[in-house]
Amino acid sequence: MTSQSSTWSLSNDFSTTHNPSSVWSYGYRKVVTGTFVLFTHLDQDPKGTGIVAWFPDDATWNTNWLGVYYNPNPTTTLLVYGSNMTYTAHSVGMHPHGTVGSPSVARFTAPNDGFYTLSLKATHADDHANNSRTGIYIIHNNLEILWEGELFGIGASKSYNSPKDGINIKPNETIDFIVGQGLTGNIVDNINFVTTLITADVNLLTNNTTTKQPNSKNQSNQSSQPSQSNDQVLIIALETALGIIIIAIILYFFYRYCKKRKHKKDAYGSTNKIEFLGNSGHEVVSY
Repeated sequence: MTSQSSTWSLSNDFSTTHNPSSVWSYGYRKVVTGTFVLFTHLDQDPKGTGIVAWFPDDATWNTNWLGVYYNPNPTTTLLVYGSNMTYTAHSVGMHPHGTVGSPSVARFTAPNDGFYTLSLKATHADDHANNSRTGIYIIHNNLEILWEGELFGIGASKSYNSPKDGINIKPNETIDFIVGQGLTGNIVDNINFVTTLITADVNLLTNNTTTKQPNSKNQSNQSSQPSQSNDQVLIIALETALGIIIIAIILYFFYRYCKKRKHKKDAYGSTNKIEFLGNSGHEVVSY
């Protein structure tokens, strides 16, 4: 499984100077499946809490509330605007448009091809959220809804974790973490007092299916290499053994031939050397 990783965190990586910044960007959609639009400016809470927020052109603090908020303080901070919104240390809060419900979006853009795991926790932060419904969505590359859930009531919380093997994401493809209208109920219930703390982490798996799926054919070839090598060794051994046997057979028959020829010479060689001397009746045998 995974031995090394690259991890990005919405809260830890939050930028108060640039949008987009690295892999993160902050914006909104008119509807959940609509076009992503970047927020244009960051403003500090005029009440001096230290909390900041990215807003669109037509919004700022205490207008329509559409934005992505961040608490840079090392301690829990209370934001008071007609209700109490509790921001834990270094937390990110998101809020849809207060009248038309346009969802707030934190977007992750994949820097590399690979398999990524996602984790999300969404929690109502407003103490007036007793009748509020909030829709939480995770959308891959503007096309695929990976997960959706609904928060209802004060302190409501839900979590999502992707499969351990991860989700295949190509470079520059996006994952949008969205806070918008609830999945049920009317629009008033969906957008009143729905400040939602979002913890979102993205992890690139480096020793997992990142290399498995794109190179599955190569892996199959690699896995077959040991058996192919064994087959080659066996063939060479058989060929060598067969060659030795053939040479042995040739040598055997050559030996038999030579031995037979010698025996034939021994059997008939002396007869061929008998000479008869005229008519004397005597024979001379030479050895």
